[in-house]
Amino acid sequence: MNENLLNSKNFKMFGSKQMESIAKKIKIVVFDFDGVFTDNSVYTTEDGKEIIKNSKYDSMGISKANRRQNFELNKVPYIVFSSETNPTVTKRCEKIKIDHHTSGDKLKDLGTHPKTKHINLDDIAFIGNDINDMECLLHVGMPIIVPDSSSDVFDELNKKLSSVYVTKNSGGNGAVREVIDYFERIKIPPLTYNL
Repeated sequence: MNENLLNSKNFKMFGSKQMESIAKKIKIVVFDFDGVFTDNSVYTTEDGKEIIKNSKYDSMGISKANRRQNFELNKVPYIVFSSETNPTVTKRCEKIKIDHHTSGDKLKDLGTHPKTKHINLDDIAFIGNDINDMECLLHVGMPIIVPDSSSDVFDELNKKLSSVYVTKNSGGNGAVREVIDYFERIKIPPLTYNL
């Protein structure tokens, strides 16, 4: 974990009680892919193909959320905005059944994408880790970063925001599951049983 995160009052642990009132207003959660779904590593084969590693915990979290919402993808309040054009990202998102959007300007696309354009920025949570996520993190209602985010992101957010939430798990190691499990828990009423 970035040591500076531990010493700044602007960074708060994701899932803390103080964020619950903000989190309950969130209508959609937007994830970056590289560095959030992955540990930011890329493996390159001798023929130039790129291979990425993902956590099965994360994909199971998405699967669990999809089952709770009857596999209606247009109703599931999660989406990936990635600037990566590698087809591996698209294929992975298709396999784990999460909407994916390739974006050259993520903040602009939040205002135009069919799933986000009718949602106020204050009602969006965005999870990122690097400079291409900065504008979204600076403008959404709930900015969330993974603990192994770049120093550039940490420094800029520390200067400009008073509340940034940091997941316990790092990118590619359960951060996505942590976020989805939290939102599913606070936004969906628990199952009740008639005895």
